[in-house]
Amino acid sequence: MRQTTLYACLLVALIAAPAVSHAVSLITIAERDGAMTRTWIDGSRVRVQGSGDSYLLLNTRFERFYAVFPTRRDAMNLAADLPQLPADAPANNNYATSLEHTGSGPRIAGYNTERYRMLGNRRTCGYVYLSRDAMERAAAADYLRTMSEFNQRQRLASRRAGEDLGACEAAQQTAMANYPELGLPMRTVDERGTVQQEVVSIQTRTPVEHGFFDLPR
Repeated sequence: MRQTTLYACLLVALIAAPAVSHAVSLITIAERDGAMTRTWIDGSRVRVQGSGDSYLLLNTRFERFYAVFPTRRDAMNLAADLPQLPADAPANNNYATSLEHTGSGPRIAGYNTERYRMLGNRRTCGYVYLSRDAMERAAAADYLRTMSEFNQRQRLASRRAGEDLGACEAAQQTAMANYPELGLPMRTVDERGTVQQEVVSIQTRTPVEHGFFDLPR
C-alpha cells in the first residue's frame, strides 16, 4: 500500500513537471539598432527570434524553413517556392569575391576570434570576426551550413527574377558559405566600420518548454 502511494505521488509529480529539452544552445546577438536576436539550437532543430512575436523555425536535417506567427497560430514555408541549387549554379552573379584572413581579432563574448575581410570586385565590403571554438560549443555548424544554402537559394531566385546582386552582397554570401568551416560570426562590420551584429553571449544546456521547436497546431 505504501509503495502504491509513493508510486502515485511520483507519477503525479512527473505529470505536473514541465517537459524540457536538454543540451539546447542559446546564442544571443545584439543588432545595430539595439534589438536582440536569440537563436536556440537543439541538434537539427533551430528557433530564431528577434524583438517581435514572430520567429523562424528551421530543421537542418530536412531543410525546412518556416516563419511562425503565434498570434494567429499560423506558419509560412519560406522555402516552398525557392529553386534548388544546381551543382553548377553561379554563386555570386559573376562578381569576383573573396574572404581574406587578416589576422587575429579580439575576444568577443569570451571567445578568441580571427579577422576576415570581405572583398567584392577588389572593394572592401566589411569585416567579420569568426570563432571556431564558439561554433563548436554552440553546435552551430549545421545551422550555419543550412542558412548559407538557404541564402544561396534566395539569391538564385532573385537572379532568375532579373534582380542584380551587388558586389558587396555577393561578398557577404561568400563569407556565409565559409562560416561552417571557419567559425561562428561573432561580429560583422560594414565598409564604414559600423558594427552590424555582435554575439553577446553563448549558453549551453538552456532549458526550454516542451514543443518549443514545434509548429503551431
